[in-house]
Amino acid sequence: MKKILNKKVLSVLLAVMLLAALAAPAFATNTGTVTVVFSKDSIYSYGDGSSSADIYFDWLLYDDFSGDVVFPENTGGANILLPGLSVDLSTIDVTTKSYVPSGASDPLPGQVSVLDVILKAASINGYTVPVYWDGNPTEGTPGAEVVNVNNQTLDYYWGDNYDGTFWAMGQGFYIAVRDAYDSINEPTVLTSYSSNVAAVDGTIIYVDLGMFAYDAIPFPTN
Repeated sequence: MKKILNKKVLSVLLAVMLLAALAAPAFATNTGTVTVVFSKDSIYSYGDGSSSADIYFDWLLYDDFSGDVVFPENTGGANILLPGLSVDLSTIDVTTKSYVPSGASDPLPGQVSVLDVILKAASINGYTVPVYWDGNPTEGTPGAEVVNVNNQTLDYYWGDNYDGTFWAMGQGFYIAVRDAYDSINEPTVLTSYSSNVAAVDGTIIYVDLGMFAYDAIPFPTN
């Protein structure tokens, strides 16, 4: 087992973690309030890593007594890096999105995306949130995603399967969304870039420093 230093391997791993789905984003108005929670160790992603169809997610926060999922947005517990921070969608400027490169098309022109809300919450709290723009995704449409928060050191390890693939495990950031009034069902982990998903009034967005383990990621061919 070795830490990932190979830039090609790291770029492929990043692409796997950010695999975009083929579904089109839902339309939403740019008004209302959304809560953003920066959390840790709440999402576990696993699978062979060869495509989005072979990647699965588990939500790890459970109540030991009832078996129901628990979402302690305002408790400041060990899994919550920043308790729920409300963002007014009408305060977000959608005319200029810094993460869209020159010459590229905005995935949600004129609409507030989940990523826009995350970046607004981060700026309010003084967080540094770098994003990655994927202009040529293996699946779905181009978009941007969170790759770190406050320059945290992320552990990645990998090994050669000697069949044209490699395994990898470590830490990564994942985005999940749920209705603010739903205290039972698990949040839905986004399988498309958060820049491509419209923000919806009355939802909670989780930016989670989670864990992953992928078994058979194809090696880059060039």
